[in-house]
Amino acid sequence: MHGDKVTTIPDAPSAPTGLQVTHGNASAELSWTAPTSTGGLPVVGYNVRYSSDGGTSWTTKKLGTATSRTLTGLTNGTEYEVQVAAFNSSAIGAYTASEKVTPRTVPGAPTGLALKPLHNSIKASWTAPADGGSAITGYRVRISEDAGESWTTQDVGTATSRTLTGLTDGTSYDVQVAAVNAEGTGTFTGTETVKAGLDKSGAHAGHRSCPGQGTGRLHDRKLGAGRPGTGRCTGHGRRCRGDRDRCR
Repeated sequence: MHGDKVTTIPDAPSAPTGLQVTHGNASAELSWTAPTSTGGLPVVGYNVRYSSDGGTSWTTKKLGTATSRTLTGLTNGTEYEVQVAAFNSSAIGAYTASEKVTPRTVPGAPTGLALKPLHNSIKASWTAPADGGSAITGYRVRISEDAGESWTTQDVGTATSRTLTGLTDGTSYDVQVAAVNAEGTGTFTGTETVKAGLDKSGAHAGHRSCPGQGTGRLHDRKLGAGRPGTGRCTGHGRRCRGDRDRCR
């Protein structure tokens, strides 16, 4: 029939292209390219959806026309699948294929740093921190003998203790420890200070010894059982109560 007007029925947009996802700290940076077909109407926004259970369930965010977005509130160390779809005033288009991302960051600070003075050395031990979503690959131990003006750093393995050697008995040292993963070096612990070496009695430098009665224990050797004053007990927290005190 001549002169009839042809009406075009709007369709949904095609899927966006070039979806890229980059991990952040409990977040993910997304960017994509607008679809090649808008379905006959302008694209008025995008749906971004993500899943942490392999696509069984999805969380969806409705966005404006910008072709990038930062997803926040994610869990470090958890893998997410991300998809994007465009929509116009008529319909929502097809979603992109999934891109996977695992948010992560540097580790937290180790806890419980403890120092044990030894001859010309110090043994440091600590508790591993949260890994930030990426496995801890080692620790960075640093030591200073000038109250933190300068530091000597040692990169060590994943064990949570280290004996620092080549030190000088009677010298006080500051020690700090940080964990390392693929994202970098985390926060250092607070400073712990100890004097290297042993005193003349064989006790740890900086710790008090007291006369004892009975059996004392020092470096796993039994000493001076018998009369008052013939033994000595080293004091990791022990208190001297006079010459007749017992080693406990």
